Amino acid sequence: MSLVLIIVLACAGLAYVLLPLLHPPAGVPRSRTKLTDAERRKSFALQAILDLESDHAAGKLTEDELASLRVEHEIEAVAAMRDLDVLQADADDELETRVASERTRLE
Repeated sequence: MSLVLIIVLACAGLAYVLLPLLHPPAGVPRSRTKLTDAERRKSFALQAILDLESDHAAGKLTEDELASLRVEHEIEAVAAMRDLDVLQADADDELETRVASERTRLE
């Protein structure tokens, strides 16, 4: 009996912790979560480039290794920046639409 109770409590605790991770809060627009994801991807790629340069300076990477790995992370950084531009424009359009509807409602 106590084993069943422990399992039920463990499952409830796990659900309590994981549910917010699987579903963003209701007040956060989906475009905002995508924007945050793109920002993280960009930051990760740029940090990886800095780490590669540091490893190269320390003698851990050859010129060829640095060049090939750097290109991969540069491509990811550029893709993330493009996504950021598109998502930011979408967020701006969404905000402008909401402002226009509020102005219309108040007039």
